[in-house]
Amino acid sequence: MPVPEPPLYRHAPTARIADSARVGVPGRQLWEGVWDKYGRPTEIGAHCEIRDFCVIGDEAVIGANSILNCYSWVDVGAEVGSGTLLIHRASIGARALIGNDCVIGGKICERAVVGNRCRVFGDVIHRQLDPTMPWDAPKSQEDAPTLEDDVFVGWGATIIGGITVGAGSYVCAGAVVTRDVKPRVIISRVNDVCQPEAWPGPLARSAFFNREQG
Repeated sequence: MPVPEPPLYRHAPTARIADSARVGVPGRQLWEGVWDKYGRPTEIGAHCEIRDFCVIGDEAVIGANSILNCYSWVDVGAEVGSGTLLIHRASIGARALIGNDCVIGGKICERAVVGNRCRVFGDVIHRQLDPTMPWDAPKSQEDAPTLEDDVFVGWGATIIGGITVGAGSYVCAGAVVTRDVKPRVIISRVNDVCQPEAWPGPLARSAFFNREQG
């Protein structure tokens, strides 16, 4: 007897999904190759709210108590942790991993990793060192950024390439980060790193740098 196909998606009975939302959407056609499959259904956890015009890709996972505000996008195979909020038309790329208790209001590229309790309102993207490489080709795949736990990324900031932003760091609005960053620092302008105690403004005295991490 043939093995039955898994459901396209499943959701907890307590999840609320708007009629205009689309769940379990297949990935777009690739210019080269096909999507690798995890072999799992798209899943929406308990007490989630998926609001109007959200799109959730095939094999994506949305953790319990998460909210996707209107027009949010979660691409194929991505995972969003529990208690996370997507707002401002947030875009989560294919196979990206978003932790628990985050607020995401920017663009997270495919395969990026965002830790727990992060707030991201900028772009987390690949470098594209050679933009002449074929799009979608496996040989052109680049490493994606990693944000450790408790990282804040301000409006219009850009995190670029296969770098790591250390836990508890604060990336100022409009900053550009292209290098690894140690934990618990302030980054402004282009890779300008400052220890909180040396920062001239009130940020250094805020609760963000005066609390227990994790």
